Amino acid sequence: MRGAGTGLGYTAGLAECLLQSHGDTIDLLPALPGALGAGAVRGLVARPGIEVDLAWDAAGAVTSARARARVATAEGTHAFRHGDHRMEAVIGSAWSVLIGE
Repeated sequence: MRGAGTGLGYTAGLAECLLQSHGDTIDLLPALPGALGAGAVRGLVARPGIEVDLAWDAAGAVTSARARARVATAEGTHAFRHGDHRMEAVIGSAWSVLIGE
């Protein structure tokens, strides 16, 4: 089972590079590894139950992002940040577009 633990640890570490939700702000791409290049991810979950899909370009800029509440207690206004850009959005059970799309 040691191999499974290592794989899950790597996955969790990479997810933390793409999305962080410590405190009252959800950070998009807070520590994107440069070697990762352009990409996209779907289904990351931030506290308190906000599901996030996002895409970024090779320079590490978010090109699209959307969010939705997975549980009723997560609905409401939430703060999102990417670099120096900060925004607030009202998130409900339907997808809300934050950037792009």
